Amino acid sequence: MSSSAGSRTSKKACAVCTKRKVKCDRQIPCSNCIRRGQESECIKAVTNDFIQNPELGSGKDSSLNILRLWQSYEYWISDIGLFKTKNIDITERLPSMEAQLAECSFWTDYIMLEDSFKLLNFAVENLGPLYFGSLGDISELFVQLETYWSRRQQFKETPDALLFSIDDYYWNSLLWAIFSMCVYYMPLDDISESFEVQPICEQLGIEENQQWSESLQLTLVQGFTKCSLHFLQQADYGRNPDVRFIQSFLILSTTNFQLSDCFLRDTLLAQCAHIARFFNIDSYKQLATDDESTDLSKEVFSKIWMSMCIQDYQQESPTKNNSFHKEIPSLLQHAAFYQDMPNFDIYKQEDSFESLCWKITSLERDLDRYLLTSFKPQIKTFDAIKRELSIFEKKIGNVNFEKKSINSQFEKFISTFLLSTIYWKLHKMYFIYFDTADSLQLSVHYLQLMVHLIETNMNHGLTFFNKHPLIIRSLSRMVPFYAFYNIFESNPQIEELNNDLGNLILALPILLGEKCVKLSYLVQRLNSMKIIWEKVRVEGTSSNWNHPVLKIIQDDIKIISRYCNRTLILVKGVPSFGDATDTINDETEENDKEYFARNKESSEFKFIVNEFEKQHSIISLFS
Repeated sequence: MSSSAGSRTSKKACAVCTKRKVKCDRQIPCSNCIRRGQESECIKAVTNDFIQNPELGSGKDSSLNILRLWQSYEYWISDIGLFKTKNIDITERLPSMEAQLAECSFWTDYIMLEDSFKLLNFAVENLGPLYFGSLGDISELFVQLETYWSRRQQFKETPDALLFSIDDYYWNSLLWAIFSMCVYYMPLDDISESFEVQPICEQLGIEENQQWSESLQLTLVQGFTKCSLHFLQQADYGRNPDVRFIQSFLILSTTNFQLSDCFLRDTLLAQCAHIARFFNIDSYKQLATDDESTDLSKEVFSKIWMSMCIQDYQQESPTKNNSFHKEIPSLLQHAAFYQDMPNFDIYKQEDSFESLCWKITSLERDLDRYLLTSFKPQIKTFDAIKRELSIFEKKIGNVNFEKKSINSQFEKFISTFLLSTIYWKLHKMYFIYFDTADSLQLSVHYLQLMVHLIETNMNHGLTFFNKHPLIIRSLSRMVPFYAFYNIFESNPQIEELNNDLGNLILALPILLGEKCVKLSYLVQRLNSMKIIWEKVRVEGTSSNWNHPVLKIIQDDIKIISRYCNRTLILVKGVPSFGDATDTINDETEENDKEYFARNKESSEFKFIVNEFEKQHSIISLFS
């Protein structure tokens, strides 16, 4: 194959910024064009070279060139649109404060003393990698749980005489965060042995003869999560900062909480950052002058900060750009230096599981920075990332994971799955930018490896591993990519893989929430584009770039990017960008007029695009 897919890319500013003689950030679309409502021109400028040269717009190389659009599509649609965008309905009626308190009271009364200790035992025996690093002393949890029940008993005996302290509320929140994590990962059989379903049915007003299901388990998780957040509010965390706020957040983030409400998640993470600065948790480097207790505290601080950086990176978006994870430089800056040092063991084990996960994630950060750039990365950068991944692969392989320990198996699964995710992204980008030998097949290999890990968990009775949010986040990048590729390139293997991946999404746990449904919708939408691509031919041109499917793809990017960069108008009588659907549709229609007038497309072309966007609205991803 020709390598022209990457070599034709220019490092210059977009055509719009060049014409206006302003500085361009070279993103796709760039921030200047977003502010001026010229996203269509900016996105189209990326492919102008191919449109103007018919030889590059036809044949097999055309598919490779079109794949360059996937980089922006992956960022705006698979990441931002699916996980970090939400249309808020301010007319929605909320339950009263009394109703919210009554709901929390129901859940706190629902769990019994014996059940709470069962949950804590399950967390210690099975979920260690998810929260051990956030705590200083695990045994203290059992002491605090006993104290919690002592406080509850005193409150029942003298409800008017006893006032809980800030310390009590923070411990309540931390314990209920652990309870939430436990009922999220706990198998249904264990749930049914510990909890009665009838009180929940009465609370929800549904038939009382129901059996435990994933849907009811999800209700249980959501109820326990509300209790944890309720106790944080009672601690008045805005005025009374405490490290247990961060600990509770990090524990809740191991569940579907980080998938359900992006705004609340970002708000809590911002508060975590303030608290971490307040207590100098970000200053975790040990000094010669530190005493033993300070050393132990800084060791925990390091794990907390690494976990926070992972969450901070995963939540980064155009609406959240004050990211503290950027304070930690790329591994690539020091990799060559360390490898050339004599007597330095590059395969030395990491200090902690959290440090290992962050360093692997930081390599993903190095790759993802090319999603929005209009220039071709250097292949030596990808090669350097590949060397680092091979080092971590050996590190993980050298770890002695005890077969009898569920915690160790969970730790190995998370680290292996995360590493395979980055390997997949690397080979996907090798394929898109350089079309290196076997790069597409290697991407399929690592995807199949991750599917094998998921199936192995199911075969060994460890299905609850597959509920980790990492699974849906990784699949949301991979599955749409092959559906996207399948639009433009006829490949029986990829087509079969696309069908298998669609079935895999449907088999994912319901506890992952509506993101699985949205991901399935996105894949079906891409499959519908393939039908148009195969059936529609544009007369009067030999280039595939003037095709309705390409217009739809560009519109998708434009709509999500515009919504994320919207401006709220506060002047009375002036329309606001508050409602995503109406505003975006109106502006899209106006820009469509400009687009079709400029490109002189036929009415049939416009009809195909508009009908598809009506029947398969991209706004459904976040509405």
